Amino acid sequence: MNKTRLIYISFLFLIQSLFAQQKVISGLTIETTATWSGNIVIEGDVIVAKTGRLIINAGSNISFMPNMDKQRSGKDKTRSELIVYGILIVKGRLDAKVTFSSASANPRMGDWYGIRIMSPKQISVVENCLVEYAFNGLAVKKSNPVIRNSQMSLNYNAGILVEVKAEPKINKNIISENGYAGVITNLGAKPILSDNLIVANQIGIIAFSLSQPNLGNLRDSKKVNQGRNSIFENSEYDVYNHTNLPLLAENNSWGDNTNQSEIALRVYDAKDEAKYGAIDFLPVFKKSNIEEFLEISQPSPEPVLAQTQTTQDNNSNSAQVQNPVNNNPPLSQPVTQTPAISQNRIQQQSIAEPEENEVVEDTNTDNTELLASNDVKPIENLETKSAPPQVNYDQIFLEYFLDTQKGEVVQKFAPQISNSTLGRGAKGQIIVRAVVSKNGLVESAAVIKGLNPYFDQLSVETALKFKYKPGTIKNNPVRFYTNIFFEF
Repeated sequence: MNKTRLIYISFLFLIQSLFAQQKVISGLTIETTATWSGNIVIEGDVIVAKTGRLIINAGSNISFMPNMDKQRSGKDKTRSELIVYGILIVKGRLDAKVTFSSASANPRMGDWYGIRIMSPKQISVVENCLVEYAFNGLAVKKSNPVIRNSQMSLNYNAGILVEVKAEPKINKNIISENGYAGVITNLGAKPILSDNLIVANQIGIIAFSLSQPNLGNLRDSKKVNQGRNSIFENSEYDVYNHTNLPLLAENNSWGDNTNQSEIALRVYDAKDEAKYGAIDFLPVFKKSNIEEFLEISQPSPEPVLAQTQTTQDNNSNSAQVQNPVNNNPPLSQPVTQTPAISQNRIQQQSIAEPEENEVVEDTNTDNTELLASNDVKPIENLETKSAPPQVNYDQIFLEYFLDTQKGEVVQKFAPQISNSTLGRGAKGQIIVRAVVSKNGLVESAAVIKGLNPYFDQLSVETALKFKYKPGTIKNNPVRFYTNIFFEF
Protein backbone atom coordinates (compact mmCIF):
# COMPACT_ATOMS: atom_id res chain seq x y z
CA MET A 1 0.00 0.00 0.00
CA ASN A 2 2.71 2.44 1.00
CA LYS A 3 4.77 1.44 -2.03
CA THR A 4 1.81 2.00 -4.37
CA ARG A 5 1.11 5.35 -2.79
CA LEU A 6 4.77 6.34 -3.12
CA ILE A 7 4.76 5.45 -6.83
CA TYR A 8 1.54 7.44 -7.31
CA ILE A 9 2.96 10.50 -5.53
CA SER A 10 6.18 10.24 -7.56
CA PHE A 11 4.16 10.09 -10.77
CA LEU A 12 2.15 13.18 -9.82
CA PHE A 13 5.36 15.01 -8.92
CA LEU A 14 6.87 14.11 -12.30
CA ILE A 15 3.80 15.36 -14.20
CA GLN A 16 3.71 18.55 -12.15
CA SER A 17 7.42 19.12 -12.80
CA LEU A 18 6.94 18.71 -16.54
CA PHE A 19 4.14 21.27 -16.59
CA ALA A 20 6.15 23.65 -14.41
CA GLN A 21 8.94 23.70 -16.95
CA GLN A 22 6.96 25.87 -19.35
CA LYS A 23 4.68 28.89 -19.31
CA VAL A 24 1.66 29.42 -21.54
CA ILE A 25 0.74 32.87 -22.82
CA SER A 26 -2.70 33.25 -24.39
CA GLY A 27 -2.14 36.88 -25.36
CA LEU A 28 -0.05 39.70 -23.94
CA THR A 29 0.71 43.40 -24.36
CA ILE A 30 4.10 44.52 -23.02
CA GLU A 31 4.20 48.24 -22.21
CA THR A 32 7.49 48.56 -20.29
CA THR A 33 10.18 45.86 -19.96
CA ALA A 34 9.69 42.10 -19.87
CA THR A 35 12.29 39.32 -19.79
CA TRP A 36 11.63 35.75 -20.93
CA SER A 37 13.67 32.63 -20.19
CA GLY A 38 13.12 28.90 -20.69
CA ASN A 39 10.13 27.28 -22.42
CA ILE A 40 7.31 29.67 -23.38
CA VAL A 41 4.21 28.48 -25.27
CA ILE A 42 2.24 31.13 -27.20
CA GLU A 43 -1.49 30.70 -27.88
CA GLY A 44 -2.33 34.30 -28.86
CA ASP A 45 -0.64 37.42 -30.20
CA VAL A 46 2.09 39.01 -28.09
CA ILE A 47 2.41 42.77 -28.70
CA VAL A 48 5.39 44.85 -27.60
CA ALA A 49 3.99 48.39 -27.42
CA LYS A 50 6.04 51.38 -28.59
CA THR A 51 7.03 52.00 -24.94
CA GLY A 52 7.84 48.35 -24.33
CA ARG A 53 10.87 46.17 -24.51
CA LEU A 54 11.01 42.37 -24.66
CA ILE A 55 14.32 40.70 -23.78
CA ILE A 56 14.62 36.98 -24.50
CA ASN A 57 17.53 35.27 -22.79
CA ALA A 58 19.89 32.69 -24.24
CA GLY A 59 18.63 29.12 -24.44
CA SER A 60 14.94 30.06 -24.43
CA ASN A 61 12.45 28.09 -26.51
CA ILE A 62 9.44 30.11 -27.73
CA SER A 63 6.88 27.81 -29.34
CA PHE A 64 3.59 28.76 -30.96
CA MET A 65 0.50 26.55 -30.95
CA PRO A 66 -0.28 25.72 -34.59
CA ASN A 67 -3.14 27.57 -36.27
CA MET A 68 -4.20 29.26 -33.05
CA ASP A 69 -4.69 32.89 -32.05
CA LYS A 70 -6.86 33.28 -28.97
CA GLN A 71 -6.67 37.07 -29.39
CA ARG A 72 -7.85 36.94 -33.02
CA SER A 73 -5.79 40.07 -33.71
CA GLY A 74 -2.81 41.13 -35.80
CA LYS A 75 -2.15 40.43 -39.46
CA ASP A 76 -3.53 36.89 -39.26
CA LYS A 77 -6.55 36.21 -37.04
CA THR A 78 -5.95 32.46 -37.04
CA ARG A 79 -2.24 32.24 -36.22
CA SER A 80 -0.25 33.83 -33.42
CA GLU A 81 2.36 36.53 -33.98
CA LEU A 82 5.01 38.40 -32.04
CA ILE A 83 4.34 42.05 -32.99
CA VAL A 84 6.99 44.60 -32.03
CA TYR A 85 6.34 48.37 -32.00
CA GLY A 86 8.97 48.90 -29.33
CA ILE A 87 12.24 47.01 -28.85
CA LEU A 88 13.00 43.30 -29.19
CA ILE A 89 16.32 42.02 -27.86
CA VAL A 90 16.97 38.34 -28.57
CA LYS A 91 20.15 37.47 -26.65
CA GLY A 92 21.07 34.01 -27.84
CA ARG A 93 24.56 32.56 -27.81
CA LEU A 94 26.23 30.10 -30.16
CA ASP A 95 26.03 27.47 -27.41
CA ALA A 96 22.54 28.50 -26.21
CA LYS A 97 20.39 29.71 -29.07
CA VAL A 98 16.88 31.13 -28.79
CA THR A 99 14.33 29.10 -30.77
CA PHE A 100 11.05 30.36 -32.26
CA SER A 101 9.14 27.39 -33.62
CA SER A 102 5.88 25.48 -33.81
CA ALA A 103 4.58 23.74 -30.68
CA SER A 104 3.36 20.83 -32.80
CA ALA A 105 5.00 17.44 -32.48
CA ASN A 106 4.68 17.28 -36.27
CA PRO A 107 5.36 20.86 -37.39
CA ARG A 108 4.42 22.24 -40.80
CA MET A 109 5.44 25.36 -42.67
CA GLY A 110 3.08 28.17 -41.65
CA ASP A 111 1.97 26.77 -38.27
CA TRP A 112 2.34 30.29 -36.79
CA TYR A 113 2.55 33.69 -38.46
CA GLY A 114 5.97 35.02 -37.47
CA ILE A 115 7.80 37.93 -35.84
CA ARG A 116 6.87 41.41 -37.09
CA ILE A 117 9.14 44.34 -36.23
CA MET A 118 7.62 47.78 -36.86
CA SER A 119 9.50 50.32 -34.73
CA PRO A 120 10.78 53.24 -36.86
CA LYS A 121 12.83 55.04 -34.20
CA GLN A 122 14.10 52.11 -32.15
CA ILE A 123 16.63 49.43 -32.99
CA SER A 124 15.93 45.80 -32.18
CA VAL A 125 18.63 43.14 -32.14
CA VAL A 126 18.03 39.50 -33.06
CA GLU A 127 21.09 37.27 -32.70
CA ASN A 128 21.89 33.60 -32.33
CA CYS A 129 18.36 32.32 -32.82
CA LEU A 130 16.39 29.89 -34.97
CA VAL A 131 13.08 30.95 -36.56
CA GLU A 132 11.18 28.13 -38.26
CA TYR A 133 7.73 26.90 -39.36
CA ALA A 134 6.21 30.40 -39.54
CA PHE A 135 4.49 32.06 -42.50
CA ASN A 136 7.21 34.74 -42.63
CA GLY A 137 10.05 34.11 -40.20
CA LEU A 138 10.86 37.80 -39.67
CA ALA A 139 8.87 40.66 -41.22
CA VAL A 140 10.56 44.05 -40.92
CA LYS A 141 8.62 47.22 -41.74
CA LYS A 142 9.76 50.86 -41.41
CA SER A 143 12.52 49.81 -39.02
CA ASN A 144 16.23 49.01 -38.98
CA PRO A 145 16.93 46.01 -36.73
CA VAL A 146 20.18 44.06 -36.60
CA ILE A 147 19.73 40.38 -37.52
CA ARG A 148 22.84 38.26 -37.17
CA ASN A 149 24.23 34.79 -36.48
CA SER A 150 20.76 33.26 -36.83
CA GLN A 151 18.87 30.72 -38.90
CA MET A 152 15.57 31.31 -40.74
CA SER A 153 14.40 28.02 -42.22
CA LEU A 154 11.28 26.09 -43.23
CA ASN A 155 8.98 29.12 -43.26
CA TYR A 156 6.03 28.98 -45.66
CA ASN A 157 6.56 32.24 -47.55
CA ALA A 158 9.86 33.91 -46.66
CA GLY A 159 12.67 33.63 -44.18
CA ILE A 160 12.88 37.44 -43.97
CA LEU A 161 10.41 39.97 -45.45
CA VAL A 162 11.68 43.58 -45.59
CA GLU A 163 9.33 46.39 -46.66
CA VAL A 164 8.35 50.06 -46.50
CA LYS A 165 11.76 51.78 -46.43
CA ALA A 166 13.19 49.41 -43.83
CA GLU A 167 16.99 49.16 -43.75
CA PRO A 168 17.92 46.21 -41.51
CA LYS A 169 21.46 44.89 -41.28
CA ILE A 170 21.35 41.17 -42.03
CA ASN A 171 24.70 39.57 -41.26
CA LYS A 172 25.98 35.99 -41.09
CA ASN A 173 22.68 34.11 -41.11
CA ILE A 174 21.57 30.81 -42.62
CA ILE A 175 18.43 31.47 -44.68
CA SER A 176 17.35 28.15 -46.14
CA GLU A 177 14.48 25.89 -47.20
CA ASN A 178 11.79 28.57 -47.14
CA GLY A 179 8.76 27.83 -49.31
CA TYR A 180 8.91 30.86 -51.61
CA ALA A 181 11.94 33.09 -50.96
CA GLY A 182 14.81 33.37 -48.57
CA VAL A 183 14.50 37.16 -48.53
CA ILE A 184 11.73 39.33 -50.03
CA THR A 185 12.21 43.11 -50.28
CA ASN A 186 9.38 45.47 -51.13
CA LEU A 187 8.18 49.10 -51.10
CA GLY A 188 11.45 51.01 -50.97
CA ALA A 189 13.26 48.70 -48.54
CA LYS A 190 17.07 48.78 -48.59
CA PRO A 191 18.43 45.97 -46.41
CA ILE A 192 22.18 45.34 -46.22
CA LEU A 193 23.09 41.66 -46.50
CA SER A 194 26.60 40.35 -45.83
CA ASP A 195 28.17 36.98 -45.02
CA ASN A 196 24.86 35.08 -45.26
CA LEU A 197 24.23 31.54 -46.52
CA ILE A 198 21.09 31.63 -48.70
CA VAL A 199 20.29 28.18 -50.11
CA ALA A 200 17.48 25.75 -50.93
CA ASN A 201 14.68 28.31 -51.20
CA GLN A 202 12.50 28.59 -54.31
CA ILE A 203 14.08 32.01 -54.93
CA GLY A 204 17.06 33.17 -52.91
CA ILE A 205 16.33 36.92 -52.88
CA ILE A 206 13.55 38.73 -54.75
CA ALA A 207 13.18 42.52 -54.96
CA PHE A 208 9.81 44.19 -55.63
CA SER A 209 8.61 47.78 -56.10
CA LEU A 210 11.48 50.25 -55.76
CA SER A 211 13.36 48.20 -53.19
CA GLN A 212 17.15 47.88 -53.48
CA PRO A 213 18.74 45.20 -51.33
CA ASN A 214 22.48 45.78 -50.99
CA LEU A 215 24.06 42.37 -51.50
CA GLY A 216 27.58 43.67 -52.02
CA ASN A 217 28.85 47.14 -52.91
CA LEU A 218 32.57 47.62 -53.50
CA ARG A 219 32.28 50.80 -55.53
CA ASP A 220 30.72 53.33 -53.15
CA SER A 221 32.87 54.14 -50.11
CA LYS A 222 29.86 55.60 -48.28
CA LYS A 223 27.76 52.47 -48.73
CA VAL A 224 30.47 49.85 -48.86
CA ASN A 225 29.36 46.28 -48.22
CA GLN A 226 31.87 43.45 -48.60
CA GLY A 227 29.13 41.03 -49.66
CA ARG A 228 30.58 37.54 -49.16
CA ASN A 229 27.11 35.99 -49.21
CA SER A 230 26.90 32.37 -50.40
CA ILE A 231 23.82 32.25 -52.65
CA PHE A 232 23.29 28.99 -54.54
CA GLU A 233 21.08 25.94 -55.07
CA ASN A 234 17.83 27.92 -54.89
CA SER A 235 15.42 26.03 -57.10
CA GLU A 236 14.25 28.84 -59.43
CA TYR A 237 16.65 31.78 -59.17
CA ASP A 238 19.31 32.89 -56.74
CA VAL A 239 18.40 36.58 -57.17
CA TYR A 240 15.32 37.95 -58.96
CA ASN A 241 15.11 41.70 -59.69
CA HIS A 242 11.43 42.58 -60.11
CA THR A 243 12.14 46.34 -59.98
CA ASN A 244 13.40 48.79 -62.60
CA LEU A 245 16.33 49.72 -60.36
CA PRO A 246 19.84 48.26 -60.63
CA LEU A 247 20.96 45.88 -57.88
CA LEU A 248 24.49 45.47 -56.58
CA ALA A 249 25.46 41.91 -55.69
CA GLU A 250 29.25 42.19 -55.85
CA ASN A 251 31.75 39.88 -54.18
CA ASN A 252 29.43 36.95 -53.46
CA SER A 253 29.85 33.20 -53.90
CA TRP A 254 27.41 31.47 -56.27
CA GLY A 255 28.34 27.82 -55.80
CA ASP A 256 30.26 27.24 -59.02
CA ASN A 257 32.20 30.49 -59.27
CA THR A 258 34.21 29.53 -62.34
CA ASN A 259 31.57 30.09 -65.02
CA GLN A 260 30.11 33.59 -65.27
CA SER A 261 27.55 32.55 -67.87
CA GLU A 262 26.22 29.91 -65.47
CA ILE A 263 25.93 32.50 -62.72
CA ALA A 264 24.06 34.80 -65.11
CA LEU A 265 21.47 32.06 -65.62
CA ARG A 266 20.84 31.99 -61.87
CA VAL A 267 19.84 35.67 -61.68
CA TYR A 268 16.82 37.31 -63.33
CA ASP A 269 17.28 40.90 -64.46
CA ALA A 270 17.39 43.24 -67.49
CA LYS A 271 18.98 40.55 -69.64
CA ASP A 272 15.83 38.47 -69.19
CA GLU A 273 13.28 41.32 -69.35
CA ALA A 274 14.33 44.83 -70.39
CA LYS A 275 11.86 46.50 -68.01
CA TYR A 276 13.81 45.24 -64.99
CA GLY A 277 17.07 46.60 -63.62
CA ALA A 278 20.43 44.92 -64.08
CA ILE A 279 22.16 42.86 -61.39
CA ASP A 280 25.90 43.41 -61.06
CA PHE A 281 27.38 40.21 -59.61
CA LEU A 282 31.02 40.90 -60.51
CA PRO A 283 33.53 40.47 -59.01
CA VAL A 284 32.81 37.03 -57.60
CA PHE A 285 33.94 35.98 -54.13
CA LYS A 286 35.72 32.76 -55.04
CA LYS A 287 36.83 31.65 -51.60
CA SER A 288 34.24 29.36 -50.02
CA ASN A 289 33.22 30.49 -46.54
CA ILE A 290 30.54 27.88 -45.95
CA GLU A 291 32.46 26.33 -43.03
CA GLU A 292 31.87 29.52 -41.05
CA PHE A 293 28.18 28.62 -40.85
CA LEU A 294 28.74 25.25 -39.16
CA GLU A 295 28.82 26.87 -35.72
CA ILE A 296 25.53 28.68 -36.39
CA SER A 297 23.89 25.36 -37.24
CA GLN A 298 25.04 23.67 -34.00
CA PRO A 299 22.08 22.53 -31.86
CA SER A 300 21.64 23.94 -28.37
CA PRO A 301 20.93 22.03 -25.14
CA GLU A 302 17.41 21.91 -23.72
CA PRO A 303 16.14 25.18 -22.16
CA VAL A 304 15.95 25.66 -18.41
CA LEU A 305 12.86 26.33 -16.28
CA ALA A 306 10.62 28.97 -17.83
CA GLN A 307 10.73 32.43 -16.27
CA THR A 308 8.95 35.64 -17.16
CA GLN A 309 9.65 38.96 -15.50
CA THR A 310 7.98 42.25 -16.19
CA THR A 311 7.92 45.80 -14.87
CA GLN A 312 4.62 46.66 -16.52
CA ASP A 313 2.14 49.11 -15.06
CA ASN A 314 -0.84 47.59 -13.30
CA ASN A 315 -3.22 48.91 -15.94
CA SER A 316 -1.39 47.39 -18.89
CA ASN A 317 -3.45 45.11 -21.04
CA SER A 318 -1.72 41.82 -20.41
CA ALA A 319 -2.96 38.28 -20.30
CA GLN A 320 -2.07 36.12 -17.33
CA VAL A 321 0.82 33.71 -17.71
CA GLN A 322 -0.31 30.32 -16.49
CA ASN A 323 0.64 26.68 -16.36
CA PRO A 324 -0.65 24.71 -19.32
CA VAL A 325 -3.60 22.39 -19.19
CA ASN A 326 -4.33 19.62 -21.62
CA ASN A 327 -7.17 21.33 -23.51
CA ASN A 328 -5.41 21.98 -26.79
CA PRO A 329 -6.94 20.68 -30.02
CA PRO A 330 -5.47 17.37 -31.18
CA LEU A 331 -2.36 17.73 -33.32
CA SER A 332 -2.12 16.17 -36.73
CA GLN A 333 -1.09 12.53 -36.85
CA PRO A 334 2.65 11.96 -37.10
CA VAL A 335 4.01 11.30 -40.56
CA THR A 336 6.90 8.91 -40.70
CA GLN A 337 7.77 8.58 -44.37
CA THR A 338 8.85 10.49 -47.45
CA PRO A 339 7.62 11.18 -51.03
CA ALA A 340 8.96 9.82 -54.25
CA ILE A 341 9.47 11.32 -57.73
CA SER A 342 11.65 13.95 -56.30
CA GLN A 343 11.83 16.89 -58.53
CA ASN A 344 14.21 19.03 -56.52
CA ARG A 345 12.76 22.14 -58.05
CA ILE A 346 9.64 23.84 -56.76
CA GLN A 347 7.05 24.44 -59.46
CA GLN A 348 7.39 28.09 -60.45
CA GLN A 349 4.66 30.39 -59.22
CA SER A 350 3.56 33.38 -61.20
CA ILE A 351 5.76 36.13 -59.80
CA ALA A 352 3.49 39.09 -59.19
CA GLU A 353 4.16 42.19 -57.15
CA PRO A 354 2.51 41.84 -53.72
CA GLU A 355 -0.20 44.20 -52.69
CA GLU A 356 0.45 46.63 -49.85
CA ASN A 357 -2.65 45.85 -47.85
CA GLU A 358 -1.25 45.82 -44.35
CA VAL A 359 -2.41 48.49 -41.93
CA VAL A 360 0.03 49.41 -39.17
CA GLU A 361 -1.98 49.26 -36.00
CA ASP A 362 0.01 51.95 -34.17
CA THR A 363 1.01 54.97 -36.27
CA ASN A 364 2.45 57.05 -33.44
CA THR A 365 6.23 56.88 -33.93
CA ASP A 366 7.31 59.49 -31.39
CA ASN A 367 9.65 57.39 -29.29
CA THR A 368 12.04 60.13 -28.22
CA GLU A 369 11.31 59.61 -24.52
CA LEU A 370 12.20 55.93 -24.70
CA LEU A 371 15.27 56.61 -26.83
CA ALA A 372 16.53 59.03 -24.19
CA SER A 373 16.38 56.34 -21.52
CA ASN A 374 19.64 55.18 -20.01
CA ASP A 375 18.46 51.61 -20.60
CA VAL A 376 18.94 51.87 -24.36
CA LYS A 377 22.46 50.69 -25.11
CA PRO A 378 24.42 51.05 -28.36
CA ILE A 379 24.17 48.14 -30.77
CA GLU A 380 27.82 47.22 -30.41
CA ASN A 381 27.30 46.61 -26.68
CA LEU A 382 24.39 44.23 -27.23
CA GLU A 383 26.21 41.44 -29.03
CA THR A 384 26.53 38.43 -26.77
CA LYS A 385 30.05 37.04 -26.83
CA SER A 386 30.61 33.31 -26.55
CA ALA A 387 33.32 30.90 -27.54
CA PRO A 388 32.43 29.01 -30.72
CA PRO A 389 31.45 25.42 -29.88
CA GLN A 390 33.39 22.55 -31.37
CA VAL A 391 31.64 20.89 -34.28
CA ASN A 392 29.62 17.87 -33.16
CA TYR A 393 29.73 15.46 -36.09
CA ASP A 394 26.94 13.36 -34.57
CA GLN A 395 24.36 16.08 -35.15
CA ILE A 396 22.18 16.20 -38.28
CA PHE A 397 23.55 18.68 -40.84
CA LEU A 398 21.94 20.68 -43.60
CA GLU A 399 22.98 18.86 -46.77
CA TYR A 400 24.76 21.94 -48.15
CA PHE A 401 27.47 21.54 -45.51
CA LEU A 402 28.51 18.21 -47.02
CA ASP A 403 31.85 17.93 -48.80
CA THR A 404 29.83 17.52 -52.01
CA GLN A 405 27.60 20.54 -51.04
CA LYS A 406 24.48 18.47 -51.75
CA GLY A 407 23.11 15.03 -51.01
CA GLU A 408 23.53 12.62 -53.93
CA VAL A 409 20.56 10.35 -54.66
CA VAL A 410 21.56 6.80 -55.58
CA GLN A 411 18.05 5.40 -55.94
CA LYS A 412 14.70 7.17 -56.01
CA PHE A 413 11.12 5.92 -56.13
CA ALA A 414 7.74 7.18 -57.30
CA PRO A 415 4.65 7.00 -55.07
CA GLN A 416 2.22 4.28 -56.10
CA ILE A 417 -1.37 5.50 -55.82
CA SER A 418 -3.51 2.47 -54.95
CA ASN A 419 -6.81 4.33 -54.55
CA SER A 420 -7.16 7.67 -56.32
CA THR A 421 -10.46 8.44 -54.56
CA LEU A 422 -8.57 8.79 -51.27
CA GLY A 423 -6.63 11.65 -52.80
CA ARG A 424 -9.89 13.59 -53.21
CA GLY A 425 -8.65 15.15 -56.42
CA ALA A 426 -5.98 17.17 -54.61
CA LYS A 427 -3.24 18.63 -56.79
CA GLY A 428 -0.05 20.32 -55.76
CA GLN A 429 3.29 19.76 -54.14
CA ILE A 430 4.29 17.89 -51.01
CA ILE A 431 7.63 18.52 -49.32
CA VAL A 432 9.05 15.77 -47.15
CA ARG A 433 12.06 16.43 -44.95
CA ALA A 434 14.18 13.31 -44.64
CA VAL A 435 17.06 12.42 -42.36
CA VAL A 436 19.72 10.39 -44.17
CA SER A 437 21.82 8.13 -41.95
CA LYS A 438 25.57 7.68 -42.20
CA ASN A 439 25.04 4.62 -44.41
CA GLY A 440 22.95 6.55 -46.94
CA LEU A 441 19.54 5.13 -45.99
CA VAL A 442 16.63 7.36 -44.99
CA GLU A 443 16.16 6.79 -41.27
CA SER A 444 13.16 9.10 -40.78
CA ALA A 445 10.94 11.44 -42.77
CA ALA A 446 8.12 13.88 -42.12
CA VAL A 447 5.89 16.07 -44.26
CA ILE A 448 6.56 19.79 -43.76
CA LYS A 449 4.20 20.95 -46.50
CA GLY A 450 1.30 18.67 -47.34
CA LEU A 451 -1.89 18.18 -49.38
CA ASN A 452 -4.08 15.69 -47.52
CA PRO A 453 -3.56 12.72 -45.18
CA TYR A 454 -3.53 10.10 -47.95
CA PHE A 455 -1.00 11.78 -50.22
CA ASP A 456 1.05 12.91 -47.23
CA GLN A 457 1.38 9.39 -45.86
CA LEU A 458 2.04 7.96 -49.31
CA SER A 459 4.83 10.47 -49.84
CA VAL A 460 6.46 9.61 -46.54
CA GLU A 461 6.33 5.88 -47.24
CA THR A 462 7.98 6.47 -50.61
CA ALA A 463 10.67 8.74 -49.21
CA LEU A 464 11.74 6.10 -46.73
CA LYS A 465 12.79 3.94 -49.69
CA PHE A 466 15.24 6.50 -51.10
CA LYS A 467 18.95 5.74 -51.01
CA TYR A 468 21.77 8.30 -50.98
CA LYS A 469 25.51 8.30 -51.23
CA PRO A 470 26.79 8.47 -47.63
CA GLY A 471 27.57 12.06 -46.67
CA THR A 472 30.79 13.40 -45.19
CA ILE A 473 32.04 16.70 -43.78
CA LYS A 474 35.83 17.04 -43.78
CA ASN A 475 35.80 13.28 -44.46
CA ASN A 476 33.82 12.60 -41.26
CA PRO A 477 30.71 10.45 -41.92
CA VAL A 478 27.59 12.42 -40.96
CA ARG A 479 23.80 12.31 -41.04
CA PHE A 480 22.10 15.04 -43.03
CA TYR A 481 18.73 16.60 -43.83
CA THR A 482 17.38 16.67 -47.36
CA ASN A 483 14.02 17.77 -48.77
CA ILE A 484 12.20 15.57 -51.27
CA PHE A 485 9.53 17.14 -53.48
CA PHE A 486 6.49 15.30 -54.86
CA GLU A 487 3.98 16.61 -57.38
CA PHE A 488 0.43 15.19 -57.42
